[in-house]
Amino acid sequence: NNLLIETFNSRLKKCKFLSDKTVTNYLNLNEDYVNNYVLSSYKKLADKLSHFNSSYYINKDLEYYTLADSKQGKAYYEYLVSSKTGSTKTVSELKARIQSQIAADMTQVSSLFTSNPELESQFYNSTSTTITEPTDILKDLKDKINNPDSSFYEICKLDSIKYDLKYVEPSLQDYLSPAFYLSPPIDMPDKNTIYVNKSDKFKNQDLYTTLAHEGFPGHLYQNHVFSTTNPSAIRSLLSFGGYTEGWATYAEFLSYSYEVADPSLAKALNCSASFSLGLYSLVDIGVNYEGWTPEDTGAFLKHYGFSQPDIQTEIYNSVTESPANYLQYYVGYLEINELKNLYMEKHSEKNALRNFHEFILKFGPAPFDVIKKWMLENNC
Repeated sequence: NNLLIETFNSRLKKCKFLSDKTVTNYLNLNEDYVNNYVLSSYKKLADKLSHFNSSYYINKDLEYYTLADSKQGKAYYEYLVSSKTGSTKTVSELKARIQSQIAADMTQVSSLFTSNPELESQFYNSTSTTITEPTDILKDLKDKINNPDSSFYEICKLDSIKYDLKYVEPSLQDYLSPAFYLSPPIDMPDKNTIYVNKSDKFKNQDLYTTLAHEGFPGHLYQNHVFSTTNPSAIRSLLSFGGYTEGWATYAEFLSYSYEVADPSLAKALNCSASFSLGLYSLVDIGVNYEGWTPEDTGAFLKHYGFSQPDIQTEIYNSVTESPANYLQYYVGYLEINELKNLYMEKHSEKNALRNFHEFILKFGPAPFDVIKKWMLENNC
């Protein structure tokens, strides 16, 4: 039931131009190659890596190893953060910025609850939107940003955006996120695909905001608007995860205002989501840059209400396996917010926010200092 066999089989059987004999031959050949070459190669690689990985660590007696424990780990982490976020801030500066945002989010939620005591009950018992089907959610999100009052109104022609909605293969459900977007090849710009994972472990996931991240006004919308500028093909070779994932996170948090009718509740949900991602980002820095142990991580998370050991372990393992990954999303989001605030200070027109969204989307993926410089020098 290996995914390389299952997915190959399901797709090959759709190739009606092949004879049954040819299909059978390809099926058998692929299964033989996967089992006898691909999997065995991975096993050999894993065996070799297990023999020498400890030589890279400062202290070889640790039960758990992170980047902070390796000889060049801190320098490499600094490179990863810079590369993934697109920010010129140092790790220490980013940590201080994240801490500041977490405090602001907590203060905002507390203020909202204090001014409206009923809001806290709504917050903890909110079932969010009644729309549950992915196709209906994407349609609703599309309609919301196509409203004349939307800050995305007429930035592009929404009817021209084509995409396929697919579901993750059962063999992959345990290993993939609740949903994800696949960018189209440069010679097939309409081949947008959004995958949804039907795994039971995501049954409590807020699919509405997740599809806002992947679809409208997130990655799908982001990619399409940029493509309307007819960008140089070389830009498709460049990757700026902080911009790309930062925008999708910005879109995800913004979508709470589309999902719930009460603006105060939407703001509280927005701040809560920002707080959680900021907290994970601090753990990322703590573990991979400052050398936190699992016990240190647990104590830190417990201070903020995450007292369940299984959740603490899951977060620790996540940042260990993918250093700087959370920062790619959260720092990108913070940088876009800073650009937005700077833009709004200089523009007082009625459609200023809508114009900022058009500017940032049409500028396209780039380091944030480049975007900021261009915005200021060209009075955008």
